[in-house]
Amino acid sequence: MNNLMPDKHEIGRRIAQARKDLNLTQTQLANLLGFGKSRLSNWEMGWRTPKLNEAKLLEKHLQVAAGF
Repeated sequence: MNNLMPDKHEIGRRIAQARKDLNLTQTQLANLLGFGKSRLSNWEMGWRTPKLNEAKLLEKHLQVAAGF
């Protein structure tokens, strides 16, 4: 694995923390993104990672820079 890229669990932890920093529930963020809550939950649990277009939406709605 590329050492420059965080693993799925670290990505999920960062998504969850950024969401909580904005006082958003999973349901609220999922609604903003236009996805189901289960997709967001899968990311936060480290079971899946967002695709590029999904990551761009996360950056926008979580108010974070690319590669956060």
